Amino acid sequence: MNIVIIDHYATRAYKGRGGRQYYFAKELSKKGHNVKVVCANVDHHSDYIVNTYKKIIRTLKDDNDNDWIFVNTLKYKAIQSKRRWFNVLDFYFKLFFSYKKIIPKDTDIIIASSGPLSTLHVGLHIARKMKIPCICEVRDLWPLSIVEYSRLTNRNLIIKALYKLEKWCYKKASAIVFTIEGGKQYIIDKGWDSDINFEKIYYINNGVCLETFNKNKEKYVFSDKDLDDPSLFKIVYTGTISKVNKIRELVKLAEQLKDEKVRVVIFGEGSEEEKLKKDCILKKLKNIEFKGRVEKKYIPSILSKADLNIIIIDDKPNLYKYGISMNKLFEYLAAAKPIVLTNPVKDFNFVEERGCGINVYPFTINNIVKAINQIYSLDKHGKEKYFLNSSQQAKAFDFKKHAEKLHNILKMVKNNYEK
Repeated sequence: MNIVIIDHYATRAYKGRGGRQYYFAKELSKKGHNVKVVCANVDHHSDYIVNTYKKIIRTLKDDNDNDWIFVNTLKYKAIQSKRRWFNVLDFYFKLFFSYKKIIPKDTDIIIASSGPLSTLHVGLHIARKMKIPCICEVRDLWPLSIVEYSRLTNRNLIIKALYKLEKWCYKKASAIVFTIEGGKQYIIDKGWDSDINFEKIYYINNGVCLETFNKNKEKYVFSDKDLDDPSLFKIVYTGTISKVNKIRELVKLAEQLKDEKVRVVIFGEGSEEEKLKKDCILKKLKNIEFKGRVEKKYIPSILSKADLNIIIIDDKPNLYKYGISMNKLFEYLAAAKPIVLTNPVKDFNFVEERGCGINVYPFTINNIVKAINQIYSLDKHGKEKYFLNSSQQAKAFDFKKHAEKLHNILKMVKNNYEK
């Protein structure tokens, strides 16, 4: 099959040679499919821009010989910038009105991936025009996420309109693939279960390519004085340093940790980095280190040298009660180390359910300290249980398995469409 994946924010996957669409393209190609990824030329998280030389698109090949079609869109820097929304609209309208210049004529099926609902809508629009099926991949619950992270409420006219658009997209999709386990429950809670066929709803979470992860762990060993110190108990975070990711809470955690042998080690960059580093200097904290951004290939080595990996999630039960799907979580599992997670709900929480770590709720710094001390004080046998459980769970989220599931969905959708 000739498959086109439309994902506004897949630019980073191309840049980093990893991530959901990169691995899906790689694995589906191995199964004989011809896969092309369509995304914006501007990376959402950095200053990386693919130069389209003022043309509407530029096509580049990745290291697996798959085509990536970059749509020329409005440039912006800060993630929260108002220009971001103009970028979303720019991407949408160029696809909507100029899809013949962007989407190959021989495309058999489209996968439209959100983020923005606009991507689902334009994918369905193009598929209808081309008389082919469209699968809607839901990686973020819009507009629920907007409501949870803004001052807008469900009574807002824009939000009401977005909910209607969301329901319309789900009804029109040939299949829906949620990255959260509770996708069906979400549909039920919205009262849409009588209008949307549950037989076309599937679950494929984010994941990790274990083959790449293990190769990089051995090939790209990261040397660091803290990580390589056997006398230290290392609590490691990797990812963006932003308000959303609650890194300030890690600074508060460092303030509360009394044992000088326990150290918080942070890898990444972001808008909050310099401010938090200054706070640590003012507070004279010696048990927390900001290591800065590292190349993706070193992440497996870094995580594998940790004694514990940590994720602090916002206290937003309305959003997280349907499941968890943050990308770093699956790398944490692959590292086979205990995880401390602050998920505000227990539903669809595989970290706790499968014994991969400790879920801390209610969220307080004291409760996180207790969880850390609990893992810190474990004997070798106790820690090995976490290692084994995390390893087993990582296998369940390997992109090879995910791609096999997606392959079967694609075949079924194509066959049903042709009947």
